[in-house]
Amino acid sequence: MTLKALKESNIYVALTNSQDIVNTVDFYDIKWDSKNDYVLEIPIQSILKRININVTAKIDFYVGEPAELNSYRQISFNSPDDSTAEMFLQRDGPNFKLRLLGLNGEPKSGVSISIFI
Repeated sequence: MTLKALKESNIYVALTNSQDIVNTVDFYDIKWDSKNDYVLEIPIQSILKRININVTAKIDFYVGEPAELNSYRQISFNSPDDSTAEMFLQRDGPNFKLRLLGLNGEPKSGVSISIFI
């Protein structure tokens, strides 16, 4: 079975900052392709605390009614309690980097950041 069997596929993203302000971005009617990655561009808030991602779809087995699919993931960031630093998610080729930068854009070193996926 290929990804083309997924119908009515949607992605719901909720980004929460350190002040618990939530920004949502929704993507509707996703067309999946088994040969290519699917990349979403999402505006990242300053001092990101949590990203919730919910993917919904229907899968057609061609026997009876399509089955409902739902996949949920939460990514939490434990950032330092320092008002002179902000975290940024930066694309680096096919990968991403999480960068902690100070007030003038200087990298913060010696700071422990926990990421739970």
